[in-house]
Formats: sequence, C-alpha cells, structure tokens
Amino acid sequence: MGRVAQATTIKYAKAVLPFCRYVSENDLFHGLESLEGAVGMFLPQVRDQDLRMLSGGLRHYFPFIGKTRISADLKGLEKTNERRPRVPASERLSRAFTHYLWGELSFAEATGAQVMFDAKLRTCEALKVKACDVIFASSTVKSTTIRLGKAKNGREQAAVLDNGCLGEKMLRILVRCSRNRNAPLFQFGNYARVHKYCCKFKVRYGLAIEFTPHSLRAGSATNDKLEGWSMADIQFRGRWESMATARGYVDVVYAILPETLHEEAKVPEFADSEFV
Repeated sequence: MGRVAQATTIKYAKAVLPFCRYVSENDLFHGLESLEGAVGMFLPQVRDQDLRMLSGGLRHYFPFIGKTRISADLKGLEKTNERRPRVPASERLSRAFTHYLWGELSFAEATGAQVMFDAKLRTCEALKVKACDVIFASSTVKSTTIRLGKAKNGREQAAVLDNGCLGEKMLRILVRCSRNRNAPLFQFGNYARVHKYCCKFKVRYGLAIEFTPHSLRAGSATNDKLEGWSMADIQFRGRWESMATARGYVDVVYAILPETLHEEAKVPEFADSEFV
C-alpha cells in the first residue's frame, strides 16, 4: 500500500470510528437492516465538512451496506434500488421541511427543497441547478421552466413549475438575489448533506416515518394523483422513462393511511404567506 493510500485509509478509520462507537453504545449491530437505520440516526451528529470522509470510510469498511438503498446516504449519490418503494412526503411535510431548512440553513436551501417537491426534481438535478438555467413564465413561455441538461438520448430535459406555486414564488426571489448566475443556486453541497437534514427534521418533530430527499419527488407525484392527474401527465412532468417507473413513485394508499396522517399531524401547517 502506497503512502497516499495508507494516509487515506487512516482518515477513513478516524471518520468511521465515531459511527462504530455509536452503533456499539446503542446496540444496533443486529443485522443489515438495523445497521442501515443506524446510518440515518447517526448522520445528524456529523458536521457538514466530515460527511464526505464518512461516506468514503463507510464504503471502505462496510461495503455490504452499499448493496442496498442506503448506498445513496453513504455515497452522496442519487442511487436507489428500483425494487424498493419510494415513501412519499405530503405537501404538508414538504412545506414543514422547507420552513425547517430556512431556519437551520438559509433561504437558498429552503427554496431548493420546495422546488424539488413542486417540480419533481431528483436530488442530483437540484444539486446542479444554476440561476442561468431558470426561464420564468412570460408572454412567450407558458410556465416557469428549469433546464436540466441533456438526457442519454441527447435531448434537452427540463422541469416545469406551475405558475403561482410556492416553489415558483420562492425561486423568483432567489434568482433575483443571486449574484453568480453560474453557481449552484440551492447551495446543497451534496446528497449526503441534504439527507442529513432530512434525518434532523425527523428528529425535530419525532417522525416515525421514512423521509429522504427522494420522498419529495415521490410525494409530488402522489399529490398529483390525489388531485386527479392522469398517470400519463405525471410521467411526463416527472420525466420518467416508463410508466412502470412512474407508478413506483405514486402511493395513494400510503398517503391516506391513518398512521401516515397521524405522523403528518406532528408538523405544523404553513401557508404561502409565511414564506413569500
């Protein structure tokens, strides 16, 4: 092993050691499922600047965890297992999360969370959005559009925001105040940082339901279905390649379960006037 590799391994070990101590003290090492849960519970304690090294250390010392959906939490990448369902976040939860981020971080991150819900953005897409990518509704453009770059087939992709929705209102303010139109607009940093604040949000309100950055995208699709949108329209607006993939994000039954509604009632409701 070279000197650089040896030094990196030592840094990984130092980053992972607090996690191992946390798992041991809380007796969470009973299998893969409990270890996955331990990662989400531990993340709120990690400083933002330590997230990348922790991700590398967990990949190095716990490679078997990366075989599951939790790999998105560890690697800071938007990688999820297609066979596992996405747990949707309601409009009430999304707005509470937006308000929470505004208090904990800044208006930029809060806007990013709300736009992820309203425009059905993937986290990897939200990380790259710049002010110059936003085309606001006008006499020639029907709806506010966010350019997302080219897809695998070479065609330009874009997300659409309904006129007058909260995400569009907040985005107008953020873009107007943006000094560098070519810098990341929402200032998320990386996936792991967004997920960390999802975990902190759950702790803040004592939520016993799954809530990840991807829950915003799934929640928006589910909310559209509850409002009567067709699956074809939902698939188009969410930019899913197939109808089968789009259906994996829509869970109307989960959204109306008494247990789900009980958990959602733990967070306060916020109106548009409390943001803009």
